[in-house]
Amino acid sequence: MPKRKCTLNVNLQTKYPFVKQRSTPSDVRCERCTEFNVAHGGSSDIEQYLKPRKHKNSYIAAASSSSLLNFFKKGNSSTLKDLEVAATEGVWAYHTVQENHSFRSNDCGSKLIQTCFEQKFRCARTKTEAIVVNVLAPTIIGELQDRLSKCKCITILTDASNHGSKKTFPVLVRFFLSYEGIQVKLLEFQDQPGETSDIIVNYLMKVLTKNNLTRSILWR
Repeated sequence: MPKRKCTLNVNLQTKYPFVKQRSTPSDVRCERCTEFNVAHGGSSDIEQYLKPRKHKNSYIAAASSSSLLNFFKKGNSSTLKDLEVAATEGVWAYHTVQENHSFRSNDCGSKLIQTCFEQKFRCARTKTEAIVVNVLAPTIIGELQDRLSKCKCITILTDASNHGSKKTFPVLVRFFLSYEGIQVKLLEFQDQPGETSDIIVNYLMKVLTKNNLTRSILWR
């Protein structure tokens, strides 16, 4: 008569709380290490598994490691002070762009502000770039596109400018709103492989299409 398979019962779970059942009652997994089977001897299989040095080293490493959850804030844990610091960092990122400073300059500037005024302030080059690219730029572009959608007539201006071996093409848009008057804004700034008429026309068409400005085009 074949021997009945052992399973992970209540007594074994109480004695070895780090051993968890898997797909079948006999297949288990050590939460600190790897998977094994207790079908042959039950408790003796677990004891045999605990003897090798590999398991002991894994258990020690797991016990000495911090959970990744410790590095994240819990939901709804932002305080008024955290929001004030975030707003300050946003203003600092905007100031960097407004004054044409490099993102790298904020490595030093951020440390000065942190030391002199606010211990929580962290806005060096990486964070400044992230705020500008992912927050400020999309917001400003969205506001400009909304204002352009209300205009009946706009003017597109561009000209090539050499920057080293690159041909850069800033695209300016001039428009009129009754409550603002005449406005001139930078719509796009990219480099192109040349400055032939075909390259310039294709580039301008892409810019106009991207900003939903192809509804009425008058070329001169």
